[in-house]
Amino acid sequence: MRHHFFSVRPLIASALATGLIATVASGCGLFGAEEPKRDASGTITESADADVFALKVGDCVDSAKLGGEEATEISSVGTVPCGQPHDGEVFAETTMATGDFPGDAAAGDQANEYCKQQFESFIGVAFDDSVLDLVPMFPTSESWTYNDDRVIQCVVIASENRTGTMKDSEE
Repeated sequence: MRHHFFSVRPLIASALATGLIATVASGCGLFGAEEPKRDASGTITESADADVFALKVGDCVDSAKLGGEEATEISSVGTVPCGQPHDGEVFAETTMATGDFPGDAAAGDQANEYCKQQFESFIGVAFDDSVLDLVPMFPTSESWTYNDDRVIQCVVIASENRTGTMKDSEE
């Protein structure tokens, strides 16, 4: 089972170039997720490839391990202790309403909207004014059906590695 994922800024650029508004899907992992090593407070203590279902708000990630530009689904993510160089951070999460899977486009739209709404309160500037990128992750039809997956997660991505959280970076 996987989640869909996508980078919002390239989609916006594409939408502007074509005059269309589009969304792309984001990714999550396999059932029976392997949890990254964490301390008593829940902070990741060792770099590892972790099942995407094991991600939590505050986890730092290596965006290069999100599957590359061509990928639309992922099952694992490179997690990194936030004190080590990384370029991504899970900053928000919500749960979609129960019921039938709304379809990839509708789920992507919902994830995109939610993550853009949460971006400013985390980073300190609106997404459209930021140099940072955004990767919403949301369920696939398969993970929705077989894993009861309803989670949307938002990952902020920087163009260069950094240490620590990106919260209030105002970039």
